[in-house]
Amino acid sequence: MKNFVIFISLLSCLSSVYAQKKQNAVQQTIETFFDGMHKADTLLISTTLHTECQLSSVLNDSKGETFIRKESISNFKRSIANKPSNVTFEERILNYDIKIDANMAIAWTPYHFYLNEKFLHCGVNVFVLAYLEDQWKILSITDTRRKEECPKE
Repeated sequence: MKNFVIFISLLSCLSSVYAQKKQNAVQQTIETFFDGMHKADTLLISTTLHTECQLSSVLNDSKGETFIRKESISNFKRSIANKPSNVTFEERILNYDIKIDANMAIAWTPYHFYLNEKFLHCGVNVFVLAYLEDQWKILSITDTRRKEECPKE
C-alpha cells in the first residue's frame, strides 16, 4: 500500500510538471507575439500565428453600445510594419490565466497599453491557441479596451 501511495504521488508530481511545461510554452508563444509587435517584426509575429488567425475587439461606441470590430491579420501586420520610427507602443501584460485541454489552450491576459510611454488604455486579451506541428499557434485574439476602471500594474 505504501508503494502504491508513493507511485500515485510521483505520477501526480510528474503530471503537474508536464502541465506547467505546457502552460509555459503557451505563455512563451504569447510573449513572442508581443515581442514581435513591440519590435515591429512581422516575421516574428507570423511565427506565432495560425494562417487563419482572427483578430477581434469588443468595444463601446460613444453611446455606450457594444460592437465588435474585426481586423485581418494582413492589416494588423501592415500597421505594425508601417509604424513611424518615432512612435513606440508597449502592451504590458499584468498576468496570465492559462487553461489547457489536450491540444487547445486559452489565455486570459489583462493588460495596460502605452503609446510613447504614456498610458492609453487597459483591457483584457483572450488568446485561443492550438498545438499544431509540435508548437502552439494562436488561432484568435479578442480584446477589450477602456480608459476607466483599470487595474493597477
